[in-house]
Amino acid sequence: VMAYAIVSTAASEGHILNLCVAAQLQGRGYGQELLDYILEYVMDKRIRRLFLEVRPTNKPALSLYEKAGFTHLGVRKNYYKTFDGREDALVLVRELEPETDF
Repeated sequence: VMAYAIVSTAASEGHILNLCVAAQLQGRGYGQELLDYILEYVMDKRIRRLFLEVRPTNKPALSLYEKAGFTHLGVRKNYYKTFDGREDALVLVRELEPETDF
C-alpha cells in the first residue's frame, strides 16, 4: 500500500478520518494527489464542509491542509496517544461550494 484515505460523509458534511502515505514515499506529492481526489469526491457528493484532525507536530500534513484551504476551527485536548502520554489535535475545516446544478 502506497497511500490510503478514509472519509466519512453524512448529509452535507464530511470528515477525513485518515490520510496516510507510506513513510518511504512521503514528500513525493502522493498526499497532495490523494487530498485532491478526496476534495473532488466530496464535491461530487455535494458536501459543503469538510473536517479533519491533525497533530500540531505533523508540520508536513499541516502545511498540506493549509495550502488546500483548510482553516483552524479548534483544538481537541489529549486527542492522540503518544509513547509518553497524549497530544492535542488541531481541528481544521474547509468550506466547500459544490456545484448547485442538480
